[in-house]
Amino acid sequence: MKSGYLRRYYILKIISNPSAFGVESGNHISFLELTDILKNMTKDPDTKDLFKDFCSPKDKNKGISHKTLKRDRDEIKVDFGCEIYSFRGKGFYLKQEIDKQTKSIFNKIEHFLISYKASFSDSNISSENTSLNSNIDFMGLITAIKSGKTISLSYDGWIADNNFHKIENKSYKPLHLKEKEKAWYLIALCLETHKIESFCLDERLTNLKIHDRSLLNNVSFDIDEHFKDSIGILLMDDIDTETITIKVANHHLKYLESKPMHHSQKVLNYPKKENTPIPVNYDDPDIWGEIQIRIKPNYEFIMELLKYNKWIYVTNPTNVVEFVKEYVDEVQKHYTAVKV
Repeated sequence: MKSGYLRRYYILKIISNPSAFGVESGNHISFLELTDILKNMTKDPDTKDLFKDFCSPKDKNKGISHKTLKRDRDEIKVDFGCEIYSFRGKGFYLKQEIDKQTKSIFNKIEHFLISYKASFSDSNISSENTSLNSNIDFMGLITAIKSGKTISLSYDGWIADNNFHKIENKSYKPLHLKEKEKAWYLIALCLETHKIESFCLDERLTNLKIHDRSLLNNVSFDIDEHFKDSIGILLMDDIDTETITIKVANHHLKYLESKPMHHSQKVLNYPKKENTPIPVNYDDPDIWGEIQIRIKPNYEFIMELLKYNKWIYVTNPTNVVEFVKEYVDEVQKHYTAVKV
């Protein structure tokens, strides 16, 4: 991540909520207060490399210059769609609320910063490693999405990527970034085929270049609508959407209510016995509840089911039951063949 982009992010974040950074002067913040906060960020030994260009290279004690701040304000207007105003004698402020899309960008940046901090073995933070390719300008990609810029990329696909599909320097319009199972995915429109594709931002992405050129035509894209029938990141046109009924053990139904398997999930029946002690008797019909989801049952759906092992099983429709059973039977064959 480029420190200039990160500095602009923090300038906007600080000005949008000065009190969160210890400034008790209402909705305004002075130039001196702003630069003092930015200077303090460079003192953390774990993140000093990330924030190394926050301040002026000529004099680190002065923080950023008025000229740099003016340039940053102009770029913040482009990158984040927020205009920073100044009032003589009071300082800088925002007239408008930060929109939902910009807040989403804030969340992604904070997610990155927490992971970055945790990578230095901070005892106060635990973070799972992701497969994100460290060579990718992640924040630049976010800006490209927001500003409508085009990209070109090269990609060495695996078996799930249309059977080892390989892409060489193809042009796309980036549309969305989606996190799934400790991995980040880029959703992009191919400028050649006009089809929407998904790419995992891991080692498969061998090259990515962000261009200054922007598309004049606005591409309408709704992430929720695009993945409405998917339980993961893959879309398969040759699979029909099915309404699927699933039995769930009482102890696991609580988890699925707090973290649904899919946005379409609804509870059809609650178990007669809400709580049962360990060891659980899974032959007891009274511990089973029932949910329903509407999705395309691809292999990501199978992976989701297998993750929950004996606590969950499909009961309807018959074709989906058979589809799941084929996978389970194959797994059983492997373990039957193992000599113990």
